[in-house]
Amino acid sequence: MNHPFSCVIFDLDGTLLETLQDLTDCTNWALARQGWPTHTVAQVRGFVGNGLYKLIERAVPAGTPPALVDQAFAQFKPYYVAHCMDASRPYDGIIAMLTQLHSRGIATALVTNKAQTATDLLYERFFKDVITVAVGQQPGLALKPARDEVDKALALLKADPENAIYVGDSEVDKQTADNAGLPCALCAWGFRGRPFIDELKPLAILDRPSDVMRLV
Repeated sequence: MNHPFSCVIFDLDGTLLETLQDLTDCTNWALARQGWPTHTVAQVRGFVGNGLYKLIERAVPAGTPPALVDQAFAQFKPYYVAHCMDASRPYDGIIAMLTQLHSRGIATALVTNKAQTATDLLYERFFKDVITVAVGQQPGLALKPARDEVDKALALLKADPENAIYVGDSEVDKQTADNAGLPCALCAWGFRGRPFIDELKPLAILDRPSDVMRLV
């Protein structure tokens, strides 16, 4: 690594928060409303990463007409906002690491493809004291792996991209970092796991949250 970074941009699901149970439960609720088969947590793990609409699109039965996908998503979205904190919690060690970053004056943001409504709820519940800004899906911003949300976060932080690193857990995060022109660190505790992220060749692989401190 060339130098310590003074700004860290974090992915949310699978990086800061273990959200898979709530995503699974809410997806299955929406599928069951339509009379469709439901999925295991392991299956839903493979559907996440490109936003909530894409999650539902991947979860519905093959060949489902777009209008019915839209209908299922319209039911899922408010239900997820109401239940996004039922089981979701920060991974062990995350809050301690973020507190350290905060105390050292490191600029931090979280960027996620979740709707801004759900993003704000989770941010207020878990991170408002230790992360500066939270950017979710909002009008005018393309979803990750586009760079829009990262650029928005950097602008809100007034941070120099030259001094920033992106931390995530998946191929979508590596693509996002590449598109934003940022180096990328990937965490092994997330939704994809160590063997998968090894193949993505990030700048760093993090085995535990405290490893983030090596970057700053």
